[in-house]
Amino acid sequence: MKVLAIVTRPEFGGTETHVLSLARMLRRRNIHMSLATYGGPFVPVMRQHGIPIHLISKPTSSAGAASSISRVVKRYGYTVIHAHDIESFRMLPHLRKQLPRVPRLMTVHGIYYSQAELRHAADAANAVIAVSPSVRTRMVWSCHSTNKVTLVPNGIDTLKYSPASDSIQYRRRLGLPSQAHVCLYVGRFQSDKWAIARKVILASERVSRRHANFVTVLVGFGSYRIRLKKLAKQVNTRLGRVAIRVLPPTTQLQNYYRAATVVVGTGRVALEAMSCGKPVIAAGISGYEGIIDPKSWRSAVAHQFGDHGANKRTTVAGLSHDIQKLLSNPQLATSRGNFGRKMVLRQFSIQRAARMTGTVYHRVLRG
Repeated sequence: MKVLAIVTRPEFGGTETHVLSLARMLRRRNIHMSLATYGGPFVPVMRQHGIPIHLISKPTSSAGAASSISRVVKRYGYTVIHAHDIESFRMLPHLRKQLPRVPRLMTVHGIYYSQAELRHAADAANAVIAVSPSVRTRMVWSCHSTNKVTLVPNGIDTLKYSPASDSIQYRRRLGLPSQAHVCLYVGRFQSDKWAIARKVILASERVSRRHANFVTVLVGFGSYRIRLKKLAKQVNTRLGRVAIRVLPPTTQLQNYYRAATVVVGTGRVALEAMSCGKPVIAAGISGYEGIIDPKSWRSAVAHQFGDHGANKRTTVAGLSHDIQKLLSNPQLATSRGNFGRKMVLRQFSIQRAARMTGTVYHRVLRG
């Protein structure tokens, strides 16, 4: 089976990591996935991992983009088309007309699309995959059908994202203080999420005043990194030491997770950190889930760890309280990290996600 995934502008984010992890695991199941794209900073990473890339020119309309995709499908013999972002969703009605015999799927990674656009795209898709219960509920409502929508949670490579017995070696490797408490935030530094990173910086200032050996590292992609670096510099000046660092994206996030004492994140970041055995504080676009533990687990999963819903607002006070709670109780931090690792292995392995996705592919090919 040959699958053509479409991500129009791949950046360093959860959607792109999802597609990469899925492609690598599906290959073991004799399902070969390639990527069609206009280009973006994550394309070289996909190439490094052996994912074939089809670069297409950005046309003036979705119909024109669909025509470019149609030519690629016909030339290379793809048997399934799999759209992953809003621009590719807009191509689906045109692809239905141009390639009526080639099944079309869409994976909806978030709740930030308009209902009208989702309904229009879902009508042209043979199947819809939702990455969280909240997204599935929304898509069932859009499709007016439960049969068309399948919940396939994010798949995490639990070997790549695995616990390390010694965090110190990773801190030294990354140039971090070997004996420090390290708080790590990973996320997009763009308009929808940069406010979370800003609150993490301000919460870290409060924690740093109580813990002289505390540092925070923020890693992400986006134009708002300049603003965050400026704020971090101001906070560091007030503290009289470099307690906060704002860094560009990296393909070696697993080493940052292993170096961390506590991780703040949402969606896929939360799952990767838990897979590394780290305690996680979930804060996303929709709000705050707090420390992930057995009591908060079901709600956090349903809400994609704060991205697709939340119980509370994210506040500087709430973040600083929960960070300090984990720092002051190492046994609690360890137990929360162990719990997270166990649940990711049980519910969010890439093997499980690939198996479920492959089942959807075979179903649509059978018609």
